[in-house]
Amino acid sequence: MKTMAILALVTAALLPTDQARAEPVPTDPVERCAGILRMIPILLYGATTAERIEPVGSKGCRLTGVTGTTGSISIAQITVDRLDFERIYNGQLPDAVTLRMQDIVIRTREGFSVLGTFNVSADYDLDVRAEVFTLKELTLRGPTLGELSLSGEVEGYSLPDHGGFWPDDADQETIRLRRVRLHAVDAGFLSMAVFGLSGPGGPAAIDDVKREISANLARWPDFGVPRPAVEALTAYVGDLPSPRRPITISATPSTPIPLTRLDPADPGLRQAMERLNLVVTY
Repeated sequence: MKTMAILALVTAALLPTDQARAEPVPTDPVERCAGILRMIPILLYGATTAERIEPVGSKGCRLTGVTGTTGSISIAQITVDRLDFERIYNGQLPDAVTLRMQDIVIRTREGFSVLGTFNVSADYDLDVRAEVFTLKELTLRGPTLGELSLSGEVEGYSLPDHGGFWPDDADQETIRLRRVRLHAVDAGFLSMAVFGLSGPGGPAAIDDVKREISANLARWPDFGVPRPAVEALTAYVGDLPSPRRPITISATPSTPIPLTRLDPADPGLRQAMERLNLVVTY
């Protein structure tokens, strides 16, 4: 689903990439925390400043009044904990992070606020020996945005040594899904962005998009998607762009499923979907 792709993009925007270069970890706690700004690629499009930088214990930092000098983004406060500074300054993701970003505003060149004011929470752990990655929470929440929250667990996963979050194609064969849960409370923006319910054409164009989506959903049982899940998704689409209730999509496979088997082009898709235990409530 496009929702998952959007969450992946948000994750990539909030976490380190291989743009970071290996550097020694500063001994001064405040200077060390100043390097946290380089963890957030969305801020790398221009120089970034913070009005106040404070260490919180030995593994945490608080940055207040964070602003990109291009004027495209501002964040009232960033609080991050459980950091491995050696990995960060080596251009790599830490094995565990708790992140809170408050009152984020992203603006266009014309000064228009894209998502309104919103908050982001993220919390994850990686068991390096067992190669089990647990996403406890990735949540976006705001008056215009609504709420979009993802959690889950995969096994056979290792953080790439070169930085970033997602491993190279050759290493993705080992990753197996244990569980996933997506919960959305749509305030209007999500459906507009995810399903493309915007642009010229008005209500008639929206109805055309909804009919196309519903027609595609009608074929999903042929690929092993349970009919109750399809019916719930179809009801949700029918209410767009103003869903009456939250929607929750969850999967708890009977046995862990390789992510590569969930590709529509994979010949084992139907068998994988039948093991997925997909549940949609709306």
